[in-house]
Amino acid sequence: MKIINANLLKEFRKAHHKCEWCGKPGPIEVHHWQAKGQGSGKRVDWLCNLYALGYAFGCNHHGQYHSGEMARKARLTQKGLDDLMLEYIAKREKTTADWIRSELTRINRLDKNAPRCQCGYPLDGLDCPECERKHNAKIKP
Repeated sequence: MKIINANLLKEFRKAHHKCEWCGKPGPIEVHHWQAKGQGSGKRVDWLCNLYALGYAFGCNHHGQYHSGEMARKARLTQKGLDDLMLEYIAKREKTTADWIRSELTRINRLDKNAPRCQCGYPLDGLDCPECERKHNAKIKP
């Protein structure tokens, strides 16, 4: 299932004025912790899947992440780097990395036509953690 939320990405960019990896102020690019993939249908625009990395004209950590240079410089495997990023996201969002992983797994297993909240988050009998609203009716995509 894809969750595409351009408004969330816009708000995320507005709210983050520094790289979450190094803390350097400047323009950021939105990095999806769980990669969007090229046409794989795994794009999930959700706060618990987003990380602010420096843009090419700043510290360029977003470019360095995708080239593998960021992990090499930190002397980490790519998985180790991803784990650190997820721990940071979990702390920022006041949850756990395990919960985020399980929620992303749940989202990826849902049918693309599953009911959604107006914010785009998939609902399957759960409250929307994005909006913190109780949804009694199914809302179509």
